[in-house]
Amino acid sequence: MGNPRDASIREQCTVHIRGVFLKRNGIRHVAAVQTRDTTDTLVSRYLFWYRNSTHCQTNETPAKLMLGRHLHTTLNLIRPDTNRDAERQFNHKSRDSPTFEKGSIVWIRDYRKPNTKIWQEATVIEILGPRNYTCELPDGQKWRRQSIKLN
Repeated sequence: MGNPRDASIREQCTVHIRGVFLKRNGIRHVAAVQTRDTTDTLVSRYLFWYRNSTHCQTNETPAKLMLGRHLHTTLNLIRPDTNRDAERQFNHKSRDSPTFEKGSIVWIRDYRKPNTKIWQEATVIEILGPRNYTCELPDGQKWRRQSIKLN
């Protein structure tokens, strides 16, 4: 176990180091008071879990019927919602993005001047991937853009 005095010194050092760290990083330490759950807390927890439980007659949760969505619980962090992820991938905008061939004339956005929307005519000279292109401007400059940035 060790000497009780050593434990006291370790605790004092820990408190001092934590205080220095908090002060250097501008963090204000607030000690939480341990209290028993109040009636309001217990009722709100009960209602939260009740609203997330599937009702036997509607086969939906009250939260889904009231709010149109499920309430997030800590269980959502453990198991991913594969249906939602698959739907998001299927409906992703890039599926509908235009495709261009080498030599196509396109309009390309000029991002060098912020807060202005300037489009310049360019020619696709290289296809880098399914949605990435290298375009050449009339003055010889070459810019890489995604298909959603071209018209």
